[in-house]
Amino acid sequence: MFILFLRIQDTYPRGNPDQWRLNIDLSGGGALMNMGVYSIQTSIYGCGANPSSVSAQEFSTMREYFKETDETITAQFEFPNGAIAHMMTSHNANGNRLKSHCSNGWFELDPAHTYESISGRTSNGNVISFPHQRQQALQMDDFAKHILMGTPNVAPGEMGKRDMIIVEAIYRSIAEGGKKQLLDLGNMGIVS
Repeated sequence: MFILFLRIQDTYPRGNPDQWRLNIDLSGGGALMNMGVYSIQTSIYGCGANPSSVSAQEFSTMREYFKETDETITAQFEFPNGAIAHMMTSHNANGNRLKSHCSNGWFELDPAHTYESISGRTSNGNVISFPHQRQQALQMDDFAKHILMGTPNVAPGEMGKRDMIIVEAIYRSIAEGGKKQLLDLGNMGIVS
């Protein structure tokens, strides 16, 4: 079985209008920098490779509220194996889903990105359930093992660099009217 198409949605409704996420100097960006990176990583892990290109669009239904930062961004990734991923990230919607169409059926997670337990189902009726785990604690424990014992770091700096190259390509695509941006990421970042 292999992935043909992924659809990822990682959004949450706006909150306090004075929050730091709406200040470009503090946040560096909007929904893409905050939640969109999780969708980028989900597409990479789901497809088992770094994307070879991306095209993107930005939308705003409340320009007076999102004056400095992006409200909603959609992006389409192409992968060397032929898979396509579509992501949506927003600070003005409520969604937390992943649906993957595969060569033999589909599976979905809803919720897909959360601090609570993750669950879903498959096209053949199976239930997918992951126990609740504190992801930040797991990542900090892994990093401590990396420092103390020399184990491989599952979230190395190269992964963050790769994600920021993709974020910059998404913003560039938006600035160029949705023009496809070719990505040459090689083996940058860990894909497993």
